[in-house]
Amino acid sequence: MKNIFSVLLLLFFSSCYYDNVSELHPESGLTESCDSTAVTYTKDVQPILASYCGTGNDNCHSQNNTAQNPSLASYTDVSNLVNVDAGEQLVKSITHEDPTNFPPMPQDGGKLSDCKINLIRAWINQGLIQ
Repeated sequence: MKNIFSVLLLLFFSSCYYDNVSELHPESGLTESCDSTAVTYTKDVQPILASYCGTGNDNCHSQNNTAQNPSLASYTDVSNLVNVDAGEQLVKSITHEDPTNFPPMPQDGGKLSDCKINLIRAWINQGLIQ
């Protein structure tokens, strides 16, 4: 009887073990860094735009687009766009705050994570550091 109890106790505790994937495999990129103390275009903003805004191909916001889909392909393109209205267009598009006046972006996609939005806002507020 004592052996059965020991086995059951062992099974109970072993079934409660939980691995945190981001701790086991930090290189997997499953966690987002939301440190917004020193946000730069190159380190933080450009990777977001490349992943979600089609800046690396002929779709969406590449350099081959029109005023309707302004280019977000380079630091100069993005900083010029942000300087026009202090980033209002970009922020309202990615936050989906005002879909009537600012089309929700990314197009045909869900809203960016709060972390990514906060990084872009911080970059704007910190002076568009390259």
